[in-house]
Amino acid sequence: MLGAGWALVVLAGHFTDGWTGLYAYALEQNKLQCWDFNPSPTTPHITLWIGLVGGAFLSLASHGTDQLTVQRLLSARSTRDARWALIGSGFVVLVQFALFLLIGIGLAGFHASSPADATPTENTVFADFVVNHMSVGVVGIILAAVFSAAMSTLSSSLNASASVLIHDLLPGGTAHRDERHLLAISRGATLIFGIVQMVIAIVAAGRVSDTSVVYLVLKIAAFTSGPILGIFLLGTFVRGAGQASALIGFFVGLATLFATMFCSDVNGLWYTAIGSLVTLGVGWAVNRLIR
Repeated sequence: MLGAGWALVVLAGHFTDGWTGLYAYALEQNKLQCWDFNPSPTTPHITLWIGLVGGAFLSLASHGTDQLTVQRLLSARSTRDARWALIGSGFVVLVQFALFLLIGIGLAGFHASSPADATPTENTVFADFVVNHMSVGVVGIILAAVFSAAMSTLSSSLNASASVLIHDLLPGGTAHRDERHLLAISRGATLIFGIVQMVIAIVAAGRVSDTSVVYLVLKIAAFTSGPILGIFLLGTFVRGAGQASALIGFFVGLATLFATMFCSDVNGLWYTAIGSLVTLGVGWAVNRLIR
């Protein structure tokens, strides 16, 4: 975050009047528009409704049912501390998003006068600026911070995947295995998931260079987070809902997301809401039929 803040200071210095020039550019190019009330679900922009509804379901899924976040909440001393951590993260992320949006405005202004063929792609523009336009020493510190943040996120996802495999999918469970055996299986699973992630990253790198990586990540993640959130809501609010209704709801929700992706132009940030609501609705209907 300190590195990002310093990058914004350097960006502002490239404008003729510094911060005043950055602000003037943002006003001139209409970069400070905060509200978009367009109700269409197919608009490619992030509207108020996507933020309120789609964002709410996305946050419920990522912070309520995702093992990646849950394993961090379990490190809190109490449920109360975990709740405060969730609330606090909301304010921190708000500040973080505002900072990077300002950096985005600065980068747009910085490259406005550059030749089209010299402007980096959407996914590499910030990294290009850090490497090529910031002072020696600062570049090393920022790159080290980026790698550190990436490693912490990757290690969490690898650990979550290995944990789910061992506790939920391992034939026979963990009851009759000693700790040494489980540790060996966990290490092997972590290695395998790491290789899988690297292969996916290498393949994807050559295919999505012109598309926002952040948008693609959120869009793809909805195929699991949406139906899983639907199952969580089903188990929480529907009395007596069993495995059959949950599984049927899950697969119908997944099929609906595939149909939405390939047969419509719905904004991908709606996918989590669509998947969870379809899973919940179908699960509830199947549970009623069974009962």
